[in-house]
Amino acid sequence: MNGLGLFKAALASALAVFAFGFVFGTIRIFLLIPHIGPLAAVSVELPFMLAISVLVWRWALRRFDIPADMTKRLIAGLSAFIVLMALEFGLSWMMSEAGPERFISEIINPAGLLGLAGQIAFALLPLIVGTGQGKA
Repeated sequence: MNGLGLFKAALASALAVFAFGFVFGTIRIFLLIPHIGPLAAVSVELPFMLAISVLVWRWALRRFDIPADMTKRLIAGLSAFIVLMALEFGLSWMMSEAGPERFISEIINPAGLLGLAGQIAFALLPLIVGTGQGKA
């Protein structure tokens, strides 16, 4: 396993979770927020996103043969977090003419902070998630 494997695992995980997040985010925005508000909507969405994140990381760690070395797994998680945040920032910028200001304003409210906590948990999952094959 080399650095390229870590990057591939991080990129694949971030892209997969971003795609699921796009789908769940659309449901959250159009179906949940109008009825229960932003914080409750994120609270409903977050457990599903974390469960998907566990499955995605299990697959990526196994697929790209990432060893149970905590340093390597931390690098993979932090790299995936950077990619995920870049994708989130890009989407926010595309969806609004406000640019970075909108992205920041959405993160510093309670619903945004809860979502950010979920994204940080996503980044830390490689440290605790096994690959589903023996010890990880």
